[in-house]
Amino acid sequence: MDAEGKRVQMYEDEIKQWWSTQRWENVERVYSAKQVASLRHSIAIDYPGNHMCKKLFALLKESQRNGTGNVCWGALDPVQVINEAKYQKCIYVSGW
Repeated sequence: MDAEGKRVQMYEDEIKQWWSTQRWENVERVYSAKQVASLRHSIAIDYPGNHMCKKLFALLKESQRNGTGNVCWGALDPVQVINEAKYQKCIYVSGW
């Protein structure tokens, strides 16, 4: 297998592992992990938003297990987020 084939296989394995988590258990797809992997760029990008969505999903699942809720305050810009972050579990950043 050439380098490109190995890269696609590695991405395909990562995608299958990610899709097998609780986050995606009720999602139906019309495309395969191999199709998605073949479209990925060779430079792996780790977006900060990916970590934040995982954190939010865990927070919401915890609230669901405990039968509690979370208050999510809004912020217009990053400065407000920084000021609110130490007091909140969840902040919605809307912008203008």
